[in-house]
Amino acid sequence: MIIQKRSALNQSFFYAAAIILQHMVSIIMLPIYTRYLTPGDYGIAELLSMGVDFVGMIFGVVSAEAIFRFYHEDNSDNYRKKVVYSVFVTALVVNLLGYLLIIGTSKESADYLFDGISVSDGEGLVILYGATIIFQVMSAIPMAYLRAEQKPALFLALSALRLVVAISCNVYFVVYKEMHIEGVVYAVFTFTLIHSVICSAYMLYKIGISFSVDLVKKSISFSWPLMFSSIALFLTTYADRLFIKSYSDNVQLGLYALAYKFGFIMISLAWMPFSQFWEARRYQVVKEENAVETFQKVFRLSQTFVIVIAFALAIYTHDLLRIMASPGFHEAYTLAGIIILAYIFNIWSQFCLFGILYANKTLYKAYIDSLIFVVAIALYALTIPKYGALGAAISTLLSLMLRLLLINYYSSKLYDMKLEWKRAIFLLVPAIFLYLISVSVQLNIILSIIFNAVLMFVFIGISYFGYGLTDLDRQEINNYLGNVVIKVRTKLNIYS
Repeated sequence: MIIQKRSALNQSFFYAAAIILQHMVSIIMLPIYTRYLTPGDYGIAELLSMGVDFVGMIFGVVSAEAIFRFYHEDNSDNYRKKVVYSVFVTALVVNLLGYLLIIGTSKESADYLFDGISVSDGEGLVILYGATIIFQVMSAIPMAYLRAEQKPALFLALSALRLVVAISCNVYFVVYKEMHIEGVVYAVFTFTLIHSVICSAYMLYKIGISFSVDLVKKSISFSWPLMFSSIALFLTTYADRLFIKSYSDNVQLGLYALAYKFGFIMISLAWMPFSQFWEARRYQVVKEENAVETFQKVFRLSQTFVIVIAFALAIYTHDLLRIMASPGFHEAYTLAGIIILAYIFNIWSQFCLFGILYANKTLYKAYIDSLIFVVAIALYALTIPKYGALGAAISTLLSLMLRLLLINYYSSKLYDMKLEWKRAIFLLVPAIFLYLISVSVQLNIILSIIFNAVLMFVFIGISYFGYGLTDLDRQEINNYLGNVVIKVRTKLNIYS
């Protein structure tokens, strides 16, 4: 079996640390943003980021996924360099066109975004922030290259660098200079520029210049349906903000954006570290004789971990907000649990999507995500005018549930991993039940932390001894934890 358990776990830990570092900016800056920005400012920052990301999706005719798909088709070093460089140059050129679009519409964007907010140069802020569409490519492709090359240590180092620079820029512009929403723009521009230049310089040094028109064509053919899929999924994810802004106010928008952060944090902590390793390796695993058994085991173990982390984050959201945020943001906890549940279904969709990707039927994903967009918009129109941000959260949950059902249905027809859904669902049900108990009991901060710790202990027991894992899974977990303990003791003995 190509995938080595120890190698997978070791690499996943590196990627876990890297992803945590990449997203620590949001976590560390949360108490600062919620004190130096108003909820309205926070909502505007969310819309600005959303707009630039959307343009990036429109011009995303070549995705980093193309590197993973074609990197292992040929073992020659020259071929692999051509894959990376061809994808990089194509993505860079196309995103330059996207930046020109941002510049051309900057006045209209500024008028919409900064309506009622005093800024020195709204148009200039849009143009400055818009440049990050280029920097994203200059970072994303090199980081994908490191994953394909299985260099998690360097991936971690570059992620740590990004964290240090990002925090420094945010502290300088938002805290020291007290520039509010303008400080956010200057900070994001500066740290993304620095990180992208370093990443691109390293990658180009390693791969040189080796371009292939044929690989560009193959990459575009594989990626363009994913582009439409990404646009549809992006609109599904962020259109609710526009509805909230239209039917409510910037305060509701800011609360909803903050609640959504916890969904993104859950993915960052629970899924992205493993997916950084798994997305590249699954194309190798599928060639093995016992591939289906490997897919089943990976799903059981990874999704048990996902649900445990999601549960922990959901029950402690209120406590975290009371500690980290000003009182005006505390109500966001009522929405965060729904968003976290929705993104568990989103993670499941990403796992079972493999059949569509492996069969090169990416157009299926585009069709599904386009349909989900239509469904989500209908749900937003029905629920947000009456229920506001709560309606948006429930609509997101229903949309992502439907997306999972469709992706799993069509992907299984192309390559059936025979995923054991009953095990995952039997674990999710008690998680939801215990979460409802947590939010229904209102205690002071100290008692709340203790009470939630008891619930967490109970759920860990259910996760380990329950139906979600097999006896062999538990045996492997025990063996691995035993090896970790031995290594720690050995290290301590050496240093003592």
